[in-house]
Amino acid sequence: MELNFTIAEPKIVSTVEGSAFGVLPDNADNTEPLRKAFAWLSEHPGTRLRLEKATYRFATPERIVIKDVTDGMFDGGGAELLFSAKGSFDVVSCKRFEIRNLFVDWDWDGAYRLADMIRVVGKGEGYTEFEHFEVDEVQKRPWQTINQYDPVLLTPGCEGGKEYEINYLTPATKGIEYPGGNHSILRHDGLLDDVEIGEVYCLRYEMYGTNAFVVRASEHITFRDVTVWSVPGMAFIVTGATKYFRFQRCVVAKKPGTNRNISATADSMHIGNSGGYAIVEDCDFSFAGDDGINIHDNVGLITAKIDDRTFVVQTRLACEEGDEIGLLRDDILDIGFTAKVEKLEPMENRLQKIVFDRPLPEGCGKNWVTFNTKFSTRNYIFRNNYFHENRARGLLLGASCGLVENNVIYRTQGPAIWTVVDIEPRWSEGTGVHDLTVRNNKFIDCNVNEWASTVYVRTLIPAGDSPSAVFRDIVFENNLFENCPSFAISLRSAGNVKLVGNTFRTSSPRKNPRPERGAVEIEKCRDVEIRDNAVVKTRYYRGPLTRNRYPHVNKGMLKCTLDREPLTIYADDVDSYRVSGTVLRNDL
Repeated sequence: MELNFTIAEPKIVSTVEGSAFGVLPDNADNTEPLRKAFAWLSEHPGTRLRLEKATYRFATPERIVIKDVTDGMFDGGGAELLFSAKGSFDVVSCKRFEIRNLFVDWDWDGAYRLADMIRVVGKGEGYTEFEHFEVDEVQKRPWQTINQYDPVLLTPGCEGGKEYEINYLTPATKGIEYPGGNHSILRHDGLLDDVEIGEVYCLRYEMYGTNAFVVRASEHITFRDVTVWSVPGMAFIVTGATKYFRFQRCVVAKKPGTNRNISATADSMHIGNSGGYAIVEDCDFSFAGDDGINIHDNVGLITAKIDDRTFVVQTRLACEEGDEIGLLRDDILDIGFTAKVEKLEPMENRLQKIVFDRPLPEGCGKNWVTFNTKFSTRNYIFRNNYFHENRARGLLLGASCGLVENNVIYRTQGPAIWTVVDIEPRWSEGTGVHDLTVRNNKFIDCNVNEWASTVYVRTLIPAGDSPSAVFRDIVFENNLFENCPSFAISLRSAGNVKLVGNTFRTSSPRKNPRPERGAVEIEKCRDVEIRDNAVVKTRYYRGPLTRNRYPHVNKGMLKCTLDREPLTIYADDVDSYRVSGTVLRNDL
């Protein structure tokens, strides 16, 4: 693990104004003038491109490419870049480049709304009627998904919350009617029979339409004081072997003073297939339609063997001829074998036929996993950030060699931390995680919908839970777990894990409380140490559990220094774990 790294700043020697290229607030579309400015920047290293503080409009459905800039800076000067078409920015093959002091937004009034808040006001056989209570008139656009919100707080998720895919991936509707005003009627085949009158949902019209910023094949890149109020897609993406990059004081949030319920319609930040060495600090990400940060490398599942050199692989494995490909068994064990791509042939259904330069090992076949060795998303620091009130998870930590410290994750619809190898037809992410430290964080009211545990570590693969230590050398230290709806931590397929000095507190009720609230679950693990943690005795605390009285709670080989352990631990198929020093502390 290398965490003592720095991101080089651009060496700026001159400044040019955007107005010199015709980038002006009065323009109906500033796409071409800004493209000219960036082209000039690439030809003049050491230059800052600066805008005057104003609103600049963009109406061309094409991305603006910032390419081959060395020692450059794009200083927005507090300007707002307002998009009414699916464009935004690509940073490609740049070195020591910084984007700072600007706001990016989607034109909800001039183009269309990205989402609506809707309330169920009527239902019957085969139909559901909604009120779009933020607007006076419903826009007629295709629906993607609806997910339930807290009806009072109007935040993503609620106990027992529901989600429905309307026309995303698996259409199950018969049509949408607009009776007038701010009402709509959804005709369906029973998909929404379980909704109840009065429930509130977020309706997304967009999910993965475009992205605000995509960084590829670059190094020493900085985003500083950049805010994305909304985008029909993800706010920030880093990919294409980009290495040494930093996000400082960046924001993804609902624009204050607007009748909006969403910021980015997908992830706030997505880091994948990069070169690693990342810093995300002092940022505030909220109200996104998916995860706060997802960091991982993509993999490709082998779906068929043609001969000992030719295999059918998911196209989630990004590769080209000449790339060196690594191999994992179907239980995600790295066997240390690589082979080069000799020939690549696209196929239907997101598949590709790969001919390797040498035979793959005996036994290699369906459900084995491939990864591209030219990507190495590792060595990252996430610190002093606030992730809150987004639809899905706070942090997807699918990359190795990470330090996650001093963050607050609050009221996420899904788990606060999701550390998995996740392989299915829609995505294939992660090769396992090692050397991860998560310390001094606060996880408060997370996992509202109880998707899994507040911290969830597991292999989600066709072969099931791996017997191997896919996740190893992991530390959770001095974190606060507040109001977990079920397990605070769930570990599977892990080894050499330390849970040290954490605090578990339950201070608010659930309608249907589970006995495992705030507990720890360990399964198919080895060498787990649980030491010097604290359990706060509140009115909702249900323990302590006596192990002899409840032998089913701890089924592993337990070595515990306490007769009555305040922290409830569910263990099964665990080889060596130790529990000591837990204290039961009175509430303040």
